Amino acid sequence: MRKNVSYIDPMFAYRMELEVELDSSNPYYMTENQILYTKNKEKLVTVNYLINGKFTVDSKVKEIESKAFYNQYEMNEIDLGTNIEKLGEETFYNCSKLSKIEIPQSVKTIATNTFSAASNLKEIIINNKENAIQGAPWSCPAGDKAIIWKGI
Repeated sequence: MRKNVSYIDPMFAYRMELEVELDSSNPYYMTENQILYTKNKEKLVTVNYLINGKFTVDSKVKEIESKAFYNQYEMNEIDLGTNIEKLGEETFYNCSKLSKIEIPQSVKTIATNTFSAASNLKEIIINNKENAIQGAPWSCPAGDKAIIWKGI
């Protein structure tokens, strides 16, 4: 891929069974273990493989881009770490095996439809009452959802 690519949509490499390789001199993006990040690794853009089980977000990541975990229907657990500040729109779209998610105190923004079509998600634990929740992060999917506020 060209070294000066300055924007890659998270859906670009949506598990097309093709490993995205970037020129190492690209000033905007990098790949590591089939995960696309911004160059400074502060944003996780997309995961280009099917996650089976648990996924742990790199500790340098501060933002998870919209649709980063799109259709990760085999992911049943995620560790967001303690540095995440923002979860984008439809971040966990159709993550149907995800039943519980714990949002760390560092998160400041949970976007609209963050948990859209995460049909098995029954518990969202938010460890800070100061979080900004925009719209309906769970997108009103079928079934009851419990949001548990912890912290301050």
